Amino acid sequence: MDVVAWVLRVIVAVVFVLHGLLFAWQPPGVRERIRDEMPITPLQVRLLGIAEVLGGIALVALPAADVLSPLAYAAAAGIAIVLIGAVVLHFRRREVLTTTGTVLLLIALAIAVVATP
Repeated sequence: MDVVAWVLRVIVAVVFVLHGLLFAWQPPGVRERIRDEMPITPLQVRLLGIAEVLGGIALVALPAADVLSPLAYAAAAGIAIVLIGAVVLHFRRREVLTTTGTVLLLIALAIAVVATP
């Protein structure tokens, strides 16, 4: 079970790091799309992206180095809060596939955190 938990933890971390990079350092074509679709300011989008990158890194790096495990749980809680917000946002927009993918990512995070010793 440890291997499965670590694989899930790494998958969630990679998704968050990549998504965070997209939000924090937006390519010009993406910038307009995010501005039109997100109900928050560009500064908030950038801060959210930075938080996602740091949370994704902390989710894997801290337990792997066996240091500051409580901080890894805090990172997981922060990621869960972001995911719940994303579920609400996509559900309100009736984006079924995105909502489903976000819920599955939230479930994977929960399994990874609970199953990792």
